[in-house]
Amino acid sequence: MPDILSLSSRLIRVARRIPWTRTANGRARLAGVVVGPENFCFAPQPSWGVIIDAGVGRTPTFAPWIQRHTGAFVVLCDPTPKHLPGLRKWAQEHERTVLLEYAVARETGLVAFFESEEEESGSIDGTHTNRGKASRMVQVQGLALGDLLHEAGRHGEISLVKLDTEGAEFGIFSAPSTLRESLLACPQWLVEFHPVPQTGTHILAVFRIRRYFAALGFRSFSPNGTDYLFFR
Repeated sequence: MPDILSLSSRLIRVARRIPWTRTANGRARLAGVVVGPENFCFAPQPSWGVIIDAGVGRTPTFAPWIQRHTGAFVVLCDPTPKHLPGLRKWAQEHERTVLLEYAVARETGLVAFFESEEEESGSIDGTHTNRGKASRMVQVQGLALGDLLHEAGRHGEISLVKLDTEGAEFGIFSAPSTLRESLLACPQWLVEFHPVPQTGTHILAVFRIRRYFAALGFRSFSPNGTDYLFFR
């Protein structure tokens, strides 16, 4: 049964991606959404405070793009040991930018973080495909969503949160009592989802999270059928 679910998830993802990407620009205009490279997008708003870029990678790409469009203060958030020297330097050299060296997680506390020796992406998700390659496990500080908003909120009101957590998002969005409060505390969430084949999570989990955002009054836009901007 798990193999059947995995195969069906792959087929659904491929079948959805082609028509979604071909119509992304037209749908974005109708939704009033600005789209950019790497499936980045946001909904314009009158003013911008703080934007969180969680899951930065080796070099920030979302942060400079969103700052050009909004002028927002950006809080980078990434725990990957091999990326930290470069990210620290980048934050020091760019105005209105700080770095938090945390992994966004379901709960605050130490978590096991998988760092690939070859691939850029690391993850706390135990099913991530990169775990089968040369790698090491390190202990990093995990930060729950509410605590992340609190830490970043020291720099101003949160306007948008971008999450690229390589599969950890499914655990983050299953957090119990505080999830609703955290999501309503920010008007825009840009989430890169990682279902099968990147992790062992079926794409149906993405649809469940989308419905949860909708129940909270968020509209949604997806450039590719997998990643989503939730905004209200």
